[in-house]
Amino acid sequence: MSSDLNYFRSLNWNSTVSLELSVRKDGLSVLDTVYFTAYRNSYPFFIYQQLKYAFLQSNHSSNQLNSINDDDIWFEVVDLPESNTTANNIPDKLKLHWNIGLSYDYYTFNYNPLKNHAPPLKLILHLSNSADSAAAHLQSTKLSFMGSLKESQLIYWGTVKRITQLKTNQTEQLWHSIQSNDIDEYFKIADKLLPLPLSIKEKEMDDNETPKPRSIPLKFILPDQILAYPVLHGTAIPLEADISWLASTMASPDGFLRFCIILN
Repeated sequence: MSSDLNYFRSLNWNSTVSLELSVRKDGLSVLDTVYFTAYRNSYPFFIYQQLKYAFLQSNHSSNQLNSINDDDIWFEVVDLPESNTTANNIPDKLKLHWNIGLSYDYYTFNYNPLKNHAPPLKLILHLSNSADSAAAHLQSTKLSFMGSLKESQLIYWGTVKRITQLKTNQTEQLWHSIQSNDIDEYFKIADKLLPLPLSIKEKEMDDNETPKPRSIPLKFILPDQILAYPVLHGTAIPLEADISWLASTMASPDGFLRFCIILN
């Protein structure tokens, strides 16, 4: 495996975002604002678990902590840029099936034109469900992840055979490696699922295998950058970038390349 490939995978996997978070229950403040960083590949479910046992435990008795219904909690995004505000002042809920890095880019990238300005994503964790919407079932995050993983396999290979042939403990290893941010454990399985850049794949090609096009640049799919530009994991991506290289180094854990399109 190319050292460059591993290097960029490591950069992507270990990148973090800044969060500013407070906790409320029934409209009352439970925890004052805390600041912390989260790995980009983390899901809100993981962040909630960390908050529950790291911060809430010191502010609640064990009975109060156990009484919190995980299916009732939800994250509200606050202090949104004007372009991202919702109509009728409806609270904007954090999408639980998006990893936190994607949400960070979606909500904060247009905050400030200063290139090096990276504000925290401001969130409120509500411990009681809002009356105007259905409960957010955090446990469904895993099911959503596995479903997306199968979809990405179908797009890459035209079949889900690679994922269905995995043993149960291997699919569990994928999930737990994201929870623990263990890059080595993740790629022990993911290397069987993700495509390789053509520069590497050509070296491993059988003599009888049909040659593939050398590269497919991003500009074949996206329009030029006059009006907008693509952002992937907090990085503006040039349209000349090869899609297979991006997929092998910067894909989300479910295998998808999840871009935010930012208006100029």
